[in-house]
Amino acid sequence: AICKKGGGKLTEGPDLHFLRNIGKGLKKTTNWWVGFSDLETEGTYVRESDGKEVNLTKYFAPGEPSSKKEHCLEMRYDEGMKLNDKNCDISDAFEKTFLPLCQKSLAPKNKGISFI
Repeated sequence: AICKKGGGKLTEGPDLHFLRNIGKGLKKTTNWWVGFSDLETEGTYVRESDGKEVNLTKYFAPGEPSSKKEHCLEMRYDEGMKLNDKNCDISDAFEKTFLPLCQKSLAPKNKGISFI
């Protein structure tokens, strides 16, 4: 919903290696919310945009995913942009711990992608 306000979506990028480089390049000491979750089936992560299953195992921080109550994912700054499962409930405090990393197509049929 947050990214949709700007005409985009939570980023899924072409792959997680690419997204980690984007996160590191933004020069902010924050965690980034990305567009994958296991809301439908615990432990099976999918892209939020189309529900396609993705294997993210090698991108998780040590000990993650850690909770059956946390279904969304963030790239953690203090873990070298490795993934952490996070509660999907957006509260007033979420901007203090992680920010959405949004992407928006600038050209028809996704020929160009910009991160906002």
